[in-house]
Amino acid sequence: MQDYKDWVGRWLDQRGYAGDLARRVYVDKGFPLGGDRKIIGARLKEIGMTVEESVPFYASWKLYIANKDKRVRENVLEKRLVREIELRGGKCWKFVSPGMSGVPDRICILPNGRTVFVEMKAPGKPMQPLQIKRAEELRSLGHKVYCLDSDSAIRVFLREVFDYEEMLT
Repeated sequence: MQDYKDWVGRWLDQRGYAGDLARRVYVDKGFPLGGDRKIIGARLKEIGMTVEESVPFYASWKLYIANKDKRVRENVLEKRLVREIELRGGKCWKFVSPGMSGVPDRICILPNGRTVFVEMKAPGKPMQPLQIKRAEELRSLGHKVYCLDSDSAIRVFLREVFDYEEMLT
């Protein structure tokens, strides 16, 4: 199940209450990763959420519960990544290496001669030990390797790799 923190993370760019809640929850390192309403409610109280703010929180919680079974599949996230990279002038090719298991799913060729590797995962699924080994091999050669498992992770990735491009110009 996708956790509440990632689910709320979809609202990071919005204005108003939804965006404020998303930013507060997303930057909170102590925020519980599970989906237990009582534990999350206690954490929100700890961080100083007012009574007025808690009413919309519980409304968002109901939406979360209603949507928790609508899991985003890895291939849907992968299509979104490809679309977003191509919209920004890059290429996002499927990376297959015959005879070498565990390589990242995608090689992203970005403007200005940058290349990064991306391992796509279904929400909440960890990388396998061989995938971690391959990622470390690529990093030791000076390459960036990302593991993306949610829309919010894709947004953070895009900001990181394309904000860098803007700094160069």
